[in-house]
This record gives sequence, C-alpha cells and structure tokens, in this order.
Amino acid sequence: MAEIIEHPDVEFQGRTYYWRLKGTTWCYANSRRGESGEAVTHRLHRDVWESVHGPIPEGGVVHHIDTNPANNDPSNLELKTRSTHALVHSSEKVELTCSVCGKVFLKPKKNHDIDSAKGKPAVCCRECWFKSPGGIKSKEVAKQWNLAHREERAEYHKKWQAEHTEEMRRKRREYEEAHKDEREEYNKKLYAENREKRLADMKLYYSTHKEEIKAKEFARKDERAETKRLWHEAHRESERIRMREWRLANREKALEYDRKYNATRRPK
Repeated sequence: MAEIIEHPDVEFQGRTYYWRLKGTTWCYANSRRGESGEAVTHRLHRDVWESVHGPIPEGGVVHHIDTNPANNDPSNLELKTRSTHALVHSSEKVELTCSVCGKVFLKPKKNHDIDSAKGKPAVCCRECWFKSPGGIKSKEVAKQWNLAHREERAEYHKKWQAEHTEEMRRKRREYEEAHKDEREEYNKKLYAENREKRLADMKLYYSTHKEEIKAKEFARKDERAETKRLWHEAHRESERIRMREWRLANREKALEYDRKYNATRRPK
C-alpha cells in the first residue's frame, strides 16, 4: 500500500488551505459556511489560476501539468475541459501486485491513490477483494445486516412485487414480442445442436424403463375410461333430454341419420 503523504497547511489571499480528500482527489481546500449557511469550498489550484488568468469558464477544469496536486505554482497549472482532463488522468496507470493471488495488473493511478489513502489493499479482481480482510469484513457485515432485517426485507419485496406485478408482466410481454424471431431462431438452433443427444437419451430411457412406461400408459387409459363412465352416469338424464330436444328441432336430419345407421346394421 502506498504511503499517505501529509502536506503542511498553505496560506493564500487570507485563507488557510488544508491538505484533504475532496470528492475523488487529494488537494488543498478551504471549506467554510456561507452567509445562508451552505458549505462553500475553495480549492487552492483553482484560486491560484483565477488570480493570474481571471474567472474559470463554465465547464473548465484546472489541471496540474506534473500531476502533483501539491504543486500549485501558476506555471504548473493549465485550463482544460472536463472531457480532455478525464482522458489525461484515465491514461495514467500504475503496475501493482495483487495482495491475494500475487497477479501483476495495471490500475488507474488516480483510483490507486484514492484506495491507498483509504487503506484499501491492492486487489486485481472482485474475487480477490472478497478474499481480502476488507472483503471478508464487508461480507460479514452484510450477512449480519441481512439476518437482522430479514422480515423487513421480505415484507418490502412482497409489497414491491404486489405494486409492480402488472408492470413486470407488461415489460415481459413487450420483451417477448420484440425478441420473438430471435428466440425462435435460438430455439431452432438449440434443438438442431442437441437433437441427436436428445434422441439417444430418449431411446436409452425407453429401453431401461419400458415396463414402467407401459404400466403408466395402461393406468392413464383406465383412468380416462373411468372418468368418461362417471361423467355419462352423472349426465345420463340431461343428455337424454338434450338429445330428444335436438331430434324434435332437427326431425329430417335425425331421420336421415337413422336410415344411414340402420342401413349399415342390416344383415346381408
């Protein structure tokens, strides 16, 4: 872990600036309360640049040319836009060794300075972070919090799902409609890729469970026959009435059906 360098306080234009972490960067800053009670922060490098060049334009950023935020000499300061300033600092990287797995990796210098100032170890990935002392501690804290608020979280999720059920269904329908062709193409591709394997698995299963499958088929057939018999017994009278009413309303058609039926049953 990089050593945190302390810098002495600086006096400029009647203000005292202290070395501190503001946002994501270390700099000299002076914070005080305004007349209306809001916090007003002055940063030394911006005040030095304004004392030489005038007010900073909207969207402008004062950049340290040697990337040392403690060096606030006017010759070391230049004005940049936010986008160009971000590109300059994002390109600066340092080579570090992971404290967990020993892997060598590159990390943006700005992020490394912030993590070092906060006492965080150098880790190359999320998995290594959770294996580090800080990650283990954060997991334990999260676990204890979840146990303490289990009922509260369950009630919250239940309430949230009840309030957003229709919205979630609508979004699901919209997604499925928008990706219908894509899903069909994916399913066809998946079926083609796994067709031979699925057929082989089906044949193997049928050959090893043949008797069980036949027994289930006979059981289902008997169950359907029993259900049909019970239905006819329960509705016998209502079916007779319905059939009688139909024959009265469709007499000619009923006689034609009877003639055809009798013709098929006459002995030769």
